[in-house]
Formats: sequence, structure tokens, C-alpha cells
Amino acid sequence: MTTDPNELIVGYGEADGLTKREYFAALAMQGLLASERVGEPGSVRHPGNVADLAVDQADELIASLNSPYKGNKADG
Repeated sequence: MTTDPNELIVGYGEADGLTKREYFAALAMQGLLASERVGEPGSVRHPGNVADLAVDQADELIASLNSPYKGNKADG
């Protein structure tokens, strides 16, 4: 099974939802904003950079989900 970044997160009824990429980016952004002091000029977490970093994290997650598992085979 692969993760299509443009596949919608299915909600209730006929309403269109977020794509998986948008959803993952929103979760990443939430974590970034909750865990760091945002707003310091030059910071990776400066407001001008937070959205780009969140999208980058979402793209990395999707890429990882679509690649073969590389974990320790002894784990399971």
C-alpha cells in the first residue's frame, strides 16, 4: 500500500476533506508551534519558515511511508 499525498482524508457526508499531505503538514505545524519559541528572527521556526518546514516534514513522512521498512528486523 502506498500513501498518495493527494488522496483525501475521508470525512462524513459529501464534503471534501484535506489531502493527506495537507493533514500531515498541519500536524507537523501544530507540533512545531507547540514545541518551540516562534517569532525569533533568524530562527528556523520564524513564522516565515514554519509553513515551509511543516510541508517539508509532511513530504518526508509520505516518502518514508512509501519506502520499504528499514527498521531492525529483530523488532518484530
